Amino acid sequence: MGAADPREAAVRELHRLYRDGRLRVLVGNGISIGSGFPSWDDLNQTLLNGLVESDARRNNVWASLLSPELPSLSGELYSVLGRDGAADFVKMANRRSFRSSLAKALFRIPDVQSLPLTPAHFQLAAMSDGAAIATTNFDPLLELAIAKLRGLRLDVMPARSQCVPGVYSWIVEHLHGWIDPNGKTGGRLVLTEADYFDLGRNGNEPANRRLVSLFTAPGGALVVGMSMADINIRRLLYLLSKRPLTSKSAIYVVLKQRESLVDNYTREYWRARRIHLIFYLHHEELPGLLRDIQWGPSAPGMLPRWTDESIAWREKQCPASLFYDDEWQDLAYRALSALRDRIVEMFAVPAEEHCHVSLFVPLSFGKEIRLALVANSRKRKTGDEAAQFARLRNLSFAHGQEEGVAGIAFARGMERESLYGDAGMDFNFTKEMLSSWVSEKGYRDWRSVLAVPLMDSPLRLPIAVLTITSNLSRPFWTGLASQSDGYRQELMLWIGDTCRWVLGGFARKGPKHAEKV
Repeated sequence: MGAADPREAAVRELHRLYRDGRLRVLVGNGISIGSGFPSWDDLNQTLLNGLVESDARRNNVWASLLSPELPSLSGELYSVLGRDGAADFVKMANRRSFRSSLAKALFRIPDVQSLPLTPAHFQLAAMSDGAAIATTNFDPLLELAIAKLRGLRLDVMPARSQCVPGVYSWIVEHLHGWIDPNGKTGGRLVLTEADYFDLGRNGNEPANRRLVSLFTAPGGALVVGMSMADINIRRLLYLLSKRPLTSKSAIYVVLKQRESLVDNYTREYWRARRIHLIFYLHHEELPGLLRDIQWGPSAPGMLPRWTDESIAWREKQCPASLFYDDEWQDLAYRALSALRDRIVEMFAVPAEEHCHVSLFVPLSFGKEIRLALVANSRKRKTGDEAAQFARLRNLSFAHGQEEGVAGIAFARGMERESLYGDAGMDFNFTKEMLSSWVSEKGYRDWRSVLAVPLMDSPLRLPIAVLTITSNLSRPFWTGLASQSDGYRQELMLWIGDTCRWVLGGFARKGPKHAEKV
C-alpha cells in the first residue's frame, strides 16, 4: 500500500469550503505563463527593451551603430534599475504610450478571442459557480474561459469586474486592474514599484481592503499561480502581520515542489500561521488538483466523483447504444482513420512508423463502470463485434486502481504517454490482460502510446480518451514537444475535434455532412 498523499487532508477541507460556498480563489501570474504570457521578470525586461529600441529609432543618426549593442545596453540598464524599478523607469520616460507598450509586451496575439487557454484556466472557470475568483493578472484569460464554458459568445465583459467591495459569484475580480490587447484598461493598474509603494502607504486602498477581505473572511482562500517570492505573497504576509487570521479562516497556497526537505520545513513553518502549503510536482497536475477540490477526492478503489456527471453529459450527446450500432461504427472508423492519415501526412511520419488511433469511453458492465475501447482505426466493426470487443478491452479508472495509460489519463484528466521500455502501458494489468491485449496477429504490434483525454461539458470534465500507438520507441509525437511552432497544440486540436465529432458532433451537422467524413 502506497504512502498517504500529504495533500489529501487539505484537499478535503478545501472541497468542504467550496461545497459550502466559502472558498475564495486568488490567481497569480503563473497561470497565464502557460498561455505564453511573460513572467514578471520578462515583462519588465521587455518593457525596457522596447523603450531603448524606441529611443534608438528616434535618434536615427546613431541607431544603426547602436543596434547590435541594444540587447546588452538594455540588459545592463535592467540590472541597474532592478526588476521592480524597470517598469517605473519606462512609465516615467514615456507616459503617453505606456499603456500601448504594456499591451504589446503582454499580448503576443492581438485578438482576444484567439488567446490560448490552458486546462488550468478552464478548470478555474468551471469552479467559478461555487467560488469567488480574484486575480492580480491584467489579462482576460479567466473571463475568456468562463465565456466559452457558459456560451457567452466569447464576450469577456460580463465576466469581469474591477476591484470593488463585495463578493461575486462567477465574475473575475481584477484587484490590480486589467488591460486588453488594444491598450484599453479598467480599474487601477498596479504594476510599477511606485504603484506598490502607494499601496503600502495606504491600507484603505481598494486593492488592500479587498485582499484583506479575501484572506480573513470566514472560510478559506486558495492561492494559485504564485510563488513565495511573489511580491503579492509578501504583501499578504505584511497585511496578515497587521491583522492575523482567526480560527474561522485559513489560507492555502499551491506551489510547485522544489526540494522535499525545504518544502517540508516551510510547510510546517507556515502551518502554525494558518497558511497551508500544497505542493505539486508537475504543472500538468494543477487542473486535476483543482478538480479534486471542486468535486472532492475519491476514496481508494472508488471512481472519481465526477464520473456520473461526465457520463450523463456524454449520454445527451451520444447515447451508449450508438456505440453498438453498425452505422456509428462505420462513421467512427472513418473519422479515426482520417485522423490517423492526417497525422501521418501533416507531421511527416516516416514510412517505417505505423500508427493507430483508438477511442475509449466509460461504459457500464453490470454494476461496474470501466473505460471501454469502442472504436479504432485498425478495422471497421459491426455493432455486435464492437459490443464483444468492448467487453474484452476495458480498463479500470478507479482511484489507485487505474489500468494502463488510458485509465490514468481519464482519471486525472491529463495527457499521459508510455514509451518503449517503461511500465506505463501495462500499469496495473493482470496476467489475463497481458495475454489478451494483443493484435489479431497474436502479439502487441506497437511499442509506444500517447493517451489524450477529451475535456468537455460546461463543467470541463473528462469525457473520453483517445490513444495513438506507434511501433517505434521514439514515436513522432516526442519530437513535437520541443518545437515552438505549435505542432503539438495542432495535434491536440485535431484530437479534440475528432472526438467531439464522433461523440455527437455528426448529429448536429446532419447526415449529409456525416457522409463527408
